[in-house]
Amino acid sequence: PAPLLPGHWPGPELRAAYTDYQRELTEEMLGHAGR
Repeated sequence: PAPLLPGHWPGPELRAAYTDYQRELTEEMLGHAGR
C-alpha cells in the first residue's frame, strides 16, 4: 500500500507523530552523510 500523506491522517496527534518520524529519518540520513 502507498504511504499515507500527512494530510490524510485522521488526527493532529498522528500527523505530529508522522512529522517527528520524518524528521528523525532526515536527521539520521543527514548525520550519516555528514560523517
